[in-house]
Amino acid sequence: MLIVKITWEMSAKTTPDSATATVLVVEDEPGVQKIVTAMLEGLGYRVLVANDGPEALEILDETEGIDILLSDVVMPQGMNGFDLADTAVARHQHLKVLMTSGYPDAELRRSGNAASSYHLIAKPYSMTDIIEALNAVQGTDQGG
Repeated sequence: MLIVKITWEMSAKTTPDSATATVLVVEDEPGVQKIVTAMLEGLGYRVLVANDGPEALEILDETEGIDILLSDVVMPQGMNGFDLADTAVARHQHLKVLMTSGYPDAELRRSGNAASSYHLIAKPYSMTDIIEALNAVQGTDQGG
């Protein structure tokens, strides 16, 4: 079992560039999902949640205005986060993607699960880390 610790710290100098966006959080660990949701809502983001890839695609297809997909890499239901991101971006070209994982990036790349076109933030991450990652994602042109 992967144990994840997310620290909640915030530098006064680090604030989100655009916390008015809507983020779809895809995380199968309920505790992590709850913490990430609270962090993002505390920053002013509108947050929707899904437990796996198929549920996330359903939400994306049925809900307008989702700006960012924040997805764990390793998930159940036969669809990992990179597969989800590829499918989601193909259907919604405007979507920005931020991947999270508790596994080292090198391990993901060795297993063939890493996609270099998506930002990846390692767990555990702090409030500052997530703000910086979301700022970076919102400043890039991904997909489409």
